[in-house]
Amino acid sequence: MDEAHRFLEMIRREMKASDARIELGLMPPANVFASVEIGHGAFLVVHFDGTSTTDVGASREKLSGLLAAFREAAEEAASALSAPLGTIPLGATRSSHPPSHHPLSHSSNAETALTEALQALQALAKAEIALVIDDTSPEIWGSSDPELLYHSTDDAMASARLEARLIERDGALLPLLKLPAPERRARLTQLTTELSASEVSSLLRQLERVEHVTEDIEPARWRRVAHAIAEARGVLPEALRGDDMHVHLKPFAGIYRAILVYGSAFSELHAEGALVRALPFIEKLVTSLPPRDPASGGAKVAVLRRLRRV
Repeated sequence: MDEAHRFLEMIRREMKASDARIELGLMPPANVFASVEIGHGAFLVVHFDGTSTTDVGASREKLSGLLAAFREAAEEAASALSAPLGTIPLGATRSSHPPSHHPLSHSSNAETALTEALQALQALAKAEIALVIDDTSPEIWGSSDPELLYHSTDDAMASARLEARLIERDGALLPLLKLPAPERRARLTQLTTELSASEVSSLLRQLERVEHVTEDIEPARWRRVAHAIAEARGVLPEALRGDDMHVHLKPFAGIYRAILVYGSAFSELHAEGALVRALPFIEKLVTSLPPRDPASGGAKVAVLRRLRRV
């Protein structure tokens, strides 16, 4: 039910409506401002308050566009809402805010909406993860996996660089991470005996960054994300290209990149179609995000990382 409510909240927000519903019936709902058919007797319906000046034709066209972009999410929502009544707690209420321990509980509305839109895109594209970065900054601006928002593109680049250096020396990142922490450092030092002390120190710092990230994110999953970000930046070493990671990306709004990460082979046509349909809404959300860098006044800017609730 939570997925259905999140989908309806996204529709209500995008349509600037007073309410959004999924209704079941044999005929389209009567006396409503705008509705479109989802299928199998389900209709997506939006209601506006009495002061709305929205054009009926424009509303129906926009609602149809949203349904096309997020059809899979709509079908799942309709399926959940049409489940037998015995499976749905009667009288249950849903808070309009996530629990205080939820990672998005202190995020802005725009960040929460972007996470939800990327989760819908991930489902539509049948991807493992959907995320947004820009050309140069350390920010991961949005992700279908909220845990990624506590880390950075710099973390991803450090991970890719470390893995490339390990492969050059017949090592590998994932087996290294499976070792107990003291053994990791000993193994890394053993693999890099011919390097200078400063180079070894740099690799150890990169390892510390990877260890920090993989406390939250499963190592193989993070490895695919790191590879995808490095590829989006055009710096993925050839040694890291393989059959265990695939990426489809699309630029938008000048500096941003929408990235779909796959752990196995995928349909580029399907991924591109999903991105084309969803990108107008994602672009609107990304460009509405508040800036996270403090005003520099000509000084070097330090990125403000998202903080977890403690």
